[in-house]
Amino acid sequence: MNIRFLHKATMPLFLGLCLLLVSFSESLAPIYQGPDIQIIGKDFYKDLKSEFNRYSYQIDALNNEGSPLSLQNITPIHQDSDIQIIRKDFYKDLESEFNRYSYQIDALENGVPPLILQNLPGDLNKIQSNKHRKSIFFKALLPMILLANDEIRVERKQLLIIAQLLSAKKLLNKQQLQTIATLSKRYKVKFNNSQPEKTVVKLLNRVDIIPEDLALAQAANESAWGTSRFSRVANNLFGQWTFIPGQGIIPEDRPAGATYEVRKFATIYDSVRSYLLNLNTHSAYKQLRKLRTGSRLNGQSPNGLKLAEGLLRYSTRGEDYVKELQAMIRYNQLGRFTTVKLRARS
Repeated sequence: MNIRFLHKATMPLFLGLCLLLVSFSESLAPIYQGPDIQIIGKDFYKDLKSEFNRYSYQIDALNNEGSPLSLQNITPIHQDSDIQIIRKDFYKDLESEFNRYSYQIDALENGVPPLILQNLPGDLNKIQSNKHRKSIFFKALLPMILLANDEIRVERKQLLIIAQLLSAKKLLNKQQLQTIATLSKRYKVKFNNSQPEKTVVKLLNRVDIIPEDLALAQAANESAWGTSRFSRVANNLFGQWTFIPGQGIIPEDRPAGATYEVRKFATIYDSVRSYLLNLNTHSAYKQLRKLRTGSRLNGQSPNGLKLAEGLLRYSTRGEDYVKELQAMIRYNQLGRFTTVKLRARS
């Protein structure tokens, strides 16, 4: 059979199968869908003025669109959710904050409060009980992983609607084409304007969630349960690098001649979002995305234990690293967090 003919014949079938997956999606909360938000905290007005200048933000020259800035505790992510951005330097203060929201790790029937942490407490290593430390760590990370995954769910829903139109041989309007173009840029897919269905197929492979159990296990593993230097100083829980000088922290054991730095994030939430985007775009994790797409086409939700098999290249330890993540998921029963929802209000 002609390969080109086979490709054209199977393309509508693939899009159709993707549409069937909508019924398996979790309930969607309305999420901010504009440009990336920058969360800034400045104690002196001169520092704030310098930050405004960095964005060419002048009160008398507002014709140009700029990056939306959020000061301290205000950021529109879930428009119908009362999100709280909190900063606590001591774990007992963070626990008190959790108690204020009646947030218990073993009682999530009423949902998880939408909380964003600017940082993790610097004294997590002083907690003697491993169970106690793990409980605080999981409670701290879970809301942000749910929030970030919900952002992806909204993007995926947009793509599935577009896929439905393409499957029905309908023309896309300007806004729908712009959606494809925007997502293509974000997820590093080449936009084929003449054949948008090809782009949509590639995007559906990338624009998808990372299961909460896998994200929690990797965060715990890479950050030593939030006690590592980079998690404390750089809000970097997943060991991500940057090659832009001055944008991160230089590792003490960096080899001579190396130029990478450990990336620094403004908040823990930024670290989570960057981690999800990394797994969804980097060529090293192509196998993870293939496994996830296979699950979707079989009518199954992504499974952390299975997707961990696609992380052989995340660590130089390879298969041992994968087995360790899977053991962490099983031992800590992290699968229980893959079905919880965010509360509408914190």
